[in-house]
Amino acid sequence: MRTDIPGRPALPDYDVVLTVRNPQRPGMIGRLLELVGDLGVLVGDIETRYIGRDHFVRDVTLSVFDEAHLDEVLDAIKRDTDTVILDVKDLVFERHLGGKIRTVRTTVFFIV
Repeated sequence: MRTDIPGRPALPDYDVVLTVRNPQRPGMIGRLLELVGDLGVLVGDIETRYIGRDHFVRDVTLSVFDEAHLDEVLDAIKRDTDTVILDVKDLVFERHLGGKIRTVRTTVFFIV
């Protein structure tokens, strides 16, 4: 994976959370993480949402370079693993959902 592409930052900083379902077999999460790491992705939090007899569901936070890089990663996951992508959340969008800025009066006004 080339990380010296003109216009790309030195490290990926576009954060997304993938909700994924994997078969309940040894090495499944390891294969997923190895694949995304080979593509230049930084892995953040991994939260287990469900563990069943035949599969598990996890939220995996990834840092990619941009949307094109994210598309490349999603395509590779679909093509090269048994992982099913259930959802993709843009963390910046999620943080801004409902408005980022709130104005609150800090001074009391009296009408005379």
